[in-house]
Amino acid sequence: MAVFTGLVTIGYYAQIRWGKPILAYGTVYLIAILLFFLPAGNISGKIAVKQNEFSKLKGTKFRLDNLDGSPASYMKVLPQAAGNTFLRPLPWEAKGFLYLMASAEVIVFWVIIIASVLNRHTYWKIRLFHPVVLMLLMLGITTYIFIGYIVPFPGAIVRYKAIPEILILCSMATLTRWHEQTNYNKI
Repeated sequence: MAVFTGLVTIGYYAQIRWGKPILAYGTVYLIAILLFFLPAGNISGKIAVKQNEFSKLKGTKFRLDNLDGSPASYMKVLPQAAGNTFLRPLPWEAKGFLYLMASAEVIVFWVIIIASVLNRHTYWKIRLFHPVVLMLLMLGITTYIFIGYIVPFPGAIVRYKAIPEILILCSMATLTRWHEQTNYNKI
């Protein structure tokens, strides 16, 4: 998580410096992806080895194809990785009380996201591109996807994604107009 925090902090600094959030984060993430796949550091290969070690462990697992360190394998596994962290476990996959609670947590997460989008503030774009809000959102999403790439176990995914989930929800809640719907004169 420290690497992602550093990456997003550089994006934050670039956004403050240039004033263009899409350009800032796009540039930082493009450079990070290029460095990730460079053969010199072999970072993508090391992550693939860790993912393959995780997949050999016993226990209930979500489907997650093995990575081989190439950009093509990462692109191939991306839908599975994102699905495992953003959507699963689905309610019909629950085999016990804990999985049912994890499924309920995913449903509540998406209800909050959808409610935030439906009740967005008139100036939601200005709020979204505020440096701190965008930094929280980028850190949360990046960490979510990385967790999905490495960990195939539902219980571990639920534990690991707790902090990035809070970051995503906080950033989405700032885009709403909920505070304006309260009429304090009736009190």
